[in-house]
Amino acid sequence: MLDRRLRELSQLVDVFAAADGAVVEKAVQATSAMTPLEDCADVARLTATIEPPDAATAKRVDELRTDLGRAKALSDAGKYKDALAIAKQVTDAARGTKYKPVLAEALALLGEIDSYVAIRRTPRSRCATPCTSRTRVTTMRCAPKHSRGSSASSATISRKVPTA
Repeated sequence: MLDRRLRELSQLVDVFAAADGAVVEKAVQATSAMTPLEDCADVARLTATIEPPDAATAKRVDELRTDLGRAKALSDAGKYKDALAIAKQVTDAARGTKYKPVLAEALALLGEIDSYVAIRRTPRSRCATPCTSRTRVTTMRCAPKHSRGSSASSATISRKVPTA
């Protein structure tokens, strides 16, 4: 648990080291979005039985988790396009490992980043609920992006937003 947090912190520091104006603006939000340390006190989670990967797969799983940390750091810093590209690559690579826990981690992060990208692509005028940065969770009912003029129903998108 702590090793994942350390990996996440290391990747965030790397993103900050190459920061542009947009990253600087989101630095506090990115830091606040890090995995909470309280997870390390969750006894049930820490004692759950999850088989470790075999020796041949362990190194690759560790590399993929480092890449997931990088994708999360980029996403937290507002670099969604770069984060999405990495998350897609990691998800594809995780499928190849046949180790389901790392695949689940990759799919979860990919879904989270993809939802951020969907939120950013939805014009504010199409959202019934305004976006705020003062709430813990922002839920928007947004019309989906249409191709070929279909009339699909709207979708609800929820996103955690750290309070400032």
